[in-house]
Amino acid sequence: MNAELEVRSMNSCVWPYNLWSDIIDSGRFAAKAEDGSDLEYVLYWPNLEAVLSSALDERHQRVLRMRYEQNLSYRAIGEELGVGPERIRQLIVHSLRKLREPRNFFRLNATPERDVIKLSMELRDMTEKYNSLKVQVDNLVDEIEARKAKKRAELPLDSPIASLELSMRSFNCLRANNIETVGDLVACKESTLESFSKLGKVSIADIKSALGKYEYELAPED
Repeated sequence: MNAELEVRSMNSCVWPYNLWSDIIDSGRFAAKAEDGSDLEYVLYWPNLEAVLSSALDERHQRVLRMRYEQNLSYRAIGEELGVGPERIRQLIVHSLRKLREPRNFFRLNATPERDVIKLSMELRDMTEKYNSLKVQVDNLVDEIEARKAKKRAELPLDSPIASLELSMRSFNCLRANNIETVGDLVACKESTLESFSKLGKVSIADIKSALGKYEYELAPED
């Protein structure tokens, strides 16, 4: 192992290993070595200062050091900074969360199996993002379908085509081809309408626009 790497007890109370212990003290990093034993995460301490500086602002760094490097209580830190202990706890939790992010964690972690763990975590993150997006998409689809159903309820399929307020030319042409209701019309394909005498492209566009106001469409082409 590289001479710069140091393995310390997970329960160490010495800076920065007490901080490292709390960073990895999360089910997020639960993993097994190839022999089935629990992984012991190794802190690559030369990267620590750089990671702290890039991941946390000055206030979060200060609170983190007061807690882990100086071993001060939440109350003592709060008194020095003029805030309550609960606010200090929140700042600590936020800092640990930032340091657990893959881009930061894997600059600190020197465990031999780090690449496997990294891929596993990235896959987990991608799955969580996918599931979150899927819920959003499903909700959006439900919302759209509900809006369509509400709009269509304003003009049921058995409504006469006169309800669409078409031009007289379009109305008479549809009636001449036995199109009496909205249901009859949406059962037609565009190519069917094109075959009707005296029903041109402009009239067909007007019909599609009138149907669209109530979230209806012509039947799809085969």
